[in-house]
Amino acid sequence: MSQQIQFYFCNMRFLWTILFAFAFTLCFGQNQKATDTTDAWLTVNNFDDSYRGENEIRIGFWNLENLFHPSDDSLKNDDSFTPSGNNHFNWYKYNEKLKNLSKVITAVGGWEPIEIMGFCEVENKQVVEDLIYKTPLKETNYGIVHVESPDNRGIDVALIYNRDKIKIDTFKAITVDFLEPDSRPTRDILHVEALFRKKKIHIFINHWPSRYGGHLVTVP
Repeated sequence: MSQQIQFYFCNMRFLWTILFAFAFTLCFGQNQKATDTTDAWLTVNNFDDSYRGENEIRIGFWNLENLFHPSDDSLKNDDSFTPSGNNHFNWYKYNEKLKNLSKVITAVGGWEPIEIMGFCEVENKQVVEDLIYKTPLKETNYGIVHVESPDNRGIDVALIYNRDKIKIDTFKAITVDFLEPDSRPTRDILHVEALFRKKKIHIFINHWPSRYGGHLVTVP
């Protein structure tokens, strides 16, 4: 029985822009390694919402654009995303954001829930738990992989997975160290080893520093 894996990147403006680095070891067909995955990439132009069944999975990634918890964390630079901060990020805005995010995640899955989805720009594990346990996503048996990163703002990456089809073998955080003595800490790379029908998939989720201050400021 052949097995297929589909990759979906939310690259429309209202879905935001993402960066998702990954590697995987999965056979497409019996004892035949995949050499051309062109047909596996889904875009807005060839999106397929049909039923995938037990032999196919879909992997996606989304930059959630500052999914902060409204409460202030004294150990993080998150003041602007609190009710009294510059963005006036109160509980109403937080819950509305969670609701809207859940709608898109549901839509990306098509006929059935997406099996694996990576995230960046989440403040902590709590916001991911609120996303999948306090919205209609709670109807899907999602699990979470998250490791707290040393980023000054508290920005992390994370992954959710459908526990009915995916098993997590191991995961670890890979620290990104810059050589410059005055460089700021950034997000870790999250390396997840998942199992799909006894085949191992290696997933790397990263979120590199932006070049808001210009190219020279962010080298390397």
